[in-house]
Amino acid sequence: MNKNSFNLNSLIVKNNNKVTITPENYHLLKRFKTNRSVIPSHVQRMKLSVMKHGVLRAVIVVFDATDNTYQIIDGQHLIKALIELNMDIDCYVVSVDSEEEKTQLMIDLNNITKSWKLNDYVNSWAESGIKSYQKLRTAATISYPYVQISVLIQAFTQQSRAKATKLVKEGTFDIVNKVRGEELIECVCDCFDIVPNTRQMNEALIKLMLNTESYNHNHFVKKLKAVVKTYVFSTKEGELYKQLVKIYNN
Repeated sequence: MNKNSFNLNSLIVKNNNKVTITPENYHLLKRFKTNRSVIPSHVQRMKLSVMKHGVLRAVIVVFDATDNTYQIIDGQHLIKALIELNMDIDCYVVSVDSEEEKTQLMIDLNNITKSWKLNDYVNSWAESGIKSYQKLRTAATISYPYVQISVLIQAFTQQSRAKATKLVKEGTFDIVNKVRGEELIECVCDCFDIVPNTRQMNEALIKLMLNTESYNHNHFVKKLKAVVKTYVFSTKEGELYKQLVKIYNN
């Protein structure tokens, strides 16, 4: 049988927005490229759950008319588990108008049951074709793999962590000033040999740099080196930022 053709006897259309994919038509299901990779341990847990409790939910797909397949938007671990168990797969078919809408649907559905990390958002929007996210992903994976993504997005947007994170999640992230952003990131990197390279520390550092008018990095590094051997830094982000401000201003 041609893998791109339908077996109408085994592909049962239950209503206008739901289909059941039977084993001989598994090839009609394909991974949506912006989704996260399937994790084998999650599939194994899903298989055990199905064997014990049965299938408790349907998966969400979008029909792709270009090759007559269904892109998996939500439930890829369940699908993999059902395929390994050679079981029918109930799917809800959702209509979308664009790749961006499809990506947003996938993100929204995933967040109903689990929280995504910033890197997941960046990768998904990058895979959907948004160039600013592709540049951010390159910065995070190639240019600055040792710098936390939360620091990178603040540097490139010149916004607070909360505002920058909101932009990334919404799909509206943009690089305001690449040169200035890279300068800020390099300033954070300069501090790696002075203070611990932790998310809390680096977020406090970038916050200081963004909030300090006419920030003088050489001045700050000199002040930081003078006190770091005897200074006890807080583990609380707000308090840590206040300590860095005090060091800078003294």
